[in-house]
Amino acid sequence: MLVTSDDSLGPTEISYLENAFHSRALAAGRVRTLNSNDPSPGTVTEEKKADLEEFIAYATIAIGSLGYRIFEKADDDKASAAAAPAPAPDAKFLMGTSANGKLQWKTELGVPLGQLEQQELAE
Repeated sequence: MLVTSDDSLGPTEISYLENAFHSRALAAGRVRTLNSNDPSPGTVTEEKKADLEEFIAYATIAIGSLGYRIFEKADDDKASAAAAPAPAPDAKFLMGTSANGKLQWKTELGVPLGQLEQQELAE
């Protein structure tokens, strides 16, 4: 929930903010909408627009600091690393005992994951 100190957000301002946040989240490529309703930007004065853009900047920082990175462009390298689970905890979970996935997990040819990673880094 985002609020102002003086409760100065009316329907027009909220409509503008909704449109701005929606557009920025879609542009970052981290979210998608399930309906086709695009929020209206409303009609705000240049002065109010400047105030709202400042509000958006601060809100984006606050939302990001809570761990929601919906307005930041997804870095493909970071995203793929985040999507790939760590081998050790997963191996431990799957095997039910202490295990190192880099040693236990092997390709179809029998090459351990750790060795495969080293080969890829050497290339």
